[in-house]
Amino acid sequence: MRLGPLARCWGESFEFSSPARKFTAFKGQRNFTGGTGVVVDVRPQSLVDEEAAEVCAVTARICATAARQFRLVGDLDQPFRANLRRLARYHHPRCHRTSVANQLREVFTEPQLLLAGTERIGDRLAVLPVFYHLLWQHELTADLLAAPLGAATVVRLAVRVVQVDEAQVGDGAQAGLHADRR
Repeated sequence: MRLGPLARCWGESFEFSSPARKFTAFKGQRNFTGGTGVVVDVRPQSLVDEEAAEVCAVTARICATAARQFRLVGDLDQPFRANLRRLARYHHPRCHRTSVANQLREVFTEPQLLLAGTERIGDRLAVLPVFYHLLWQHELTADLLAAPLGAATVVRLAVRVVQVDEAQVGDGAQAGLHADRR
């Protein structure tokens, strides 16, 4: 690897350059309300040698200081891995369009096939990025473990559990956990 001004290194072939760091790139993070979150590293156990285990331990300590959890989840089954890889491309808020997202939530109130539901809203090229974003955000749900996402995948609005305390409920209502549709 060459060191120096970019102009001197510009002709360096990509194949001959060294990696910038020894550890793997950031694999994923999910933020939760209240400032907590989880950092997830997905790699096969066969790739976790002594050095990688040390990096994971340091990462876990750093995450703990930032109110995050660190999880090394190991290898994933092929359909699930492929689905996560596809959905991860749509995690950014730029993929969210409020009007389309509201229509998707309405359409998938009742479970139905992925393509049939999205085509009810409009052009696939405009709707699918928002659809995948809502799946990534857990606002819509589908079986990601059984098979790769496709036209025949059944999708529905996700159920979320909400903690309700006594101060928030009216007369006759009970405090506790309640499930509702987003």
